[in-house]
Amino acid sequence: MAERATNPVLRARLSDVCWLLDRKRGALGSLATSSYVEIIQKADAGELKWRFSKENEAGGLQHKACNHLRRALQIGRSIGWDKPETMAARLLVAQLRNCANSVGMLVPVQWFSRLDLDFGVSDPAEVAAAR
Repeated sequence: MAERATNPVLRARLSDVCWLLDRKRGALGSLATSSYVEIIQKADAGELKWRFSKENEAGGLQHKACNHLRRALQIGRSIGWDKPETMAARLLVAQLRNCANSVGMLVPVQWFSRLDLDFGVSDPAEVAAAR
């Protein structure tokens, strides 16, 4: 079911649970990682909306987006840090951190900076230098 699901939220959760139960199924871990990234990209583009979010809020700078990225990076550490799916998640962390910095949203800056530092996505000096 996880591989056939068209909804990225359902696909992410199903593939995450299946991979969690059987770690030998690395393809499902990759699918979960790419699905989590897709959720955030679609939310940022306005194709998906977070529950209880306001009309004019940026979709990628929400706390749920940070949580989804954290889970994607956790899976990515297990399946391979240099796989394309994991690289996409790492790139998205840096992009969202920079976006939050550029628009001056202090709470998302803190969320995504912490996520960046927790997983060593960017150079710590670069994260600290951002305003």
